Amino acid sequence: ETKKKLSEEKNLFQKEQEALSFFVEGETKDIVWLDVSGVFMAVKRSTLGICEDSVLAKQFNDPLWMREEGKEEQAVVDDWTPDRVESWANAIKGVPSEASSILLRNEISGVHLLAMEREDFQDLGIKAGTLAVLTKAVEELRRSSKPGPTFIEYSPYCFGKIIDQLRSAVFMSPDFPLPVPQVENQRKRFMTVVNYYF
Repeated sequence: ETKKKLSEEKNLFQKEQEALSFFVEGETKDIVWLDVSGVFMAVKRSTLGICEDSVLAKQFNDPLWMREEGKEEQAVVDDWTPDRVESWANAIKGVPSEASSILLRNEISGVHLLAMEREDFQDLGIKAGTLAVLTKAVEELRRSSKPGPTFIEYSPYCFGKIIDQLRSAVFMSPDFPLPVPQVENQRKRFMTVVNYYF
């Protein structure tokens, strides 16, 4: 029963991701996917950063925090320069510097690298043994560069209220302050989440 429900939630999350991708036409870098104790949420990175000094803003906008969690590397593969691609290839066991140099000479950037298949590397003149190693490394890079949801282990109800407040803050005028969210039945949990993130 639990596995079935989880599978249904994952399918629903995937459909939401696809729908959102359709509407924002490639602008999904600004969308953060969250798994809040099993409830999937999507929110704009800029919305999470409204309270600049908060833990929440830093978790999703501060390069230092992202580097500590390993997210920065995933987020920037598309932005790799040919020099960065060469450095990446040089670090792979079984890929000779000659192959790395071929990638640099052909100005292969991160976007190109993620799109390349075995035949593309072969067309560049990379030899058979290296082809297998390089192709496998690119497949692993593709897998690791796909954004997955960030797990947040708090009450989905309470965290959702915070997200709703932040979304409302985007549209509110400074002349009209936001009303305090109504969370009477879960006030203690709500305050725990607020105190952690803000």
